[in-house]
Amino acid sequence: MILIGVIVSLTTSGVFTQAQKKGGQDPNKDPLIDSVAAQQGDSNDGEGSGEEEDDQNEDAAQAEDDAEDKDDEGEKEFTTSFMAENCTFDSAGRTPFFILEPNYRLVLKGVENGATKVGLTITVLDETKDVDGTEARIVEERHTENDSLVEVSSNYFAICEETNNVFYFGEDVDMYENGEIVSHEGAWLAGENNNRAGIIMPGTPLLGVVLTHIGTDSITDIGNTSG
Repeated sequence: MILIGVIVSLTTSGVFTQAQKKGGQDPNKDPLIDSVAAQQGDSNDGEGSGEEEDDQNEDAAQAEDDAEDKDDEGEKEFTTSFMAENCTFDSAGRTPFFILEPNYRLVLKGVENGATKVGLTITVLDETKDVDGTEARIVEERHTENDSLVEVSSNYFAICEETNNVFYFGEDVDMYENGEIVSHEGAWLAGENNNRAGIIMPGTPLLGVVLTHIGTDSITDIGNTSG
């Protein structure tokens, strides 16, 4: 989904390559080469060329500063309202991009850092939990490293019927070491400590839209659909 623009600079070597492909005529006699060479000579020999170059550099620097200022302004334009109050939530179902049907399972396996075998099993349970007044479906994630359990999380989701947006209402987390629970790092619930549910998967993803996780007094970028 990324569009890449390429700028090609016309040089005498580039023209030489083009000429070789045209029946092998001598590229040095090509009037196009003479024209390009003459233009390059004029730009290098003309008086005041150093001043023109300085002006161009200043213009480029100003354009870069303007672009950075625009980016900074864009970073502040986060959406803080997802109109959840207008939704009729369903704790089961599916969208074109998200499956929330009981007993659906996804198993992922791989190798990390060339040595550690990692696995992630995601299961949509036939269970729900009331989170901030909404019945949310429980999706369990079990993360292993070298076949040892390192994390089990219960994530809470519901689908807005009106928009097909999938909302994330938080998660309960158990972190493991040597088979024992050592922490609940990363756990949060909508309705507690000023946390609010946010969109984990929009019904209609739009190019360039930034997805956010809204927590206590902060907004953190967790994804961008531009790439």
